[in-house]
Amino acid sequence: MAKKIYYKVVSPDRGSIGLWPDDSPYYRVYNTGQIIKAEESTLGIFVFNTLQNAVGFIKSHTLSERVLILKVFGFGKEIRPGDIIASSNKYDIENFYSGIGDFCSVAVPSGTICFPAVKVLD
Repeated sequence: MAKKIYYKVVSPDRGSIGLWPDDSPYYRVYNTGQIIKAEESTLGIFVFNTLQNAVGFIKSHTLSERVLILKVFGFGKEIRPGDIIASSNKYDIENFYSGIGDFCSVAVPSGTICFPAVKVLD
């Protein structure tokens, strides 16, 4: 049976998109052929179940000229989160994952799945 392909939205330089600065422990670079592991104690690496979900995310966030969509394989237990943290502040993120303190969370985009690791196919 063939392994399912998922879709990862990244910056033009193949880095994590969003609020993460390059020196953040949550920032990743997605080079072809590499297995990328998520930071421990997080939901994992966010990918999309279908190409349509990835394109819908890009359109809804007006990112079309500033991103790439990569094909990836997911490794480990699949997680389908309900909410995610809407902050790049290290302490907000730690509070989110520990369930303490105040933080702003938002619903995840349609088709979002998280894995502990992904292998970048292209």
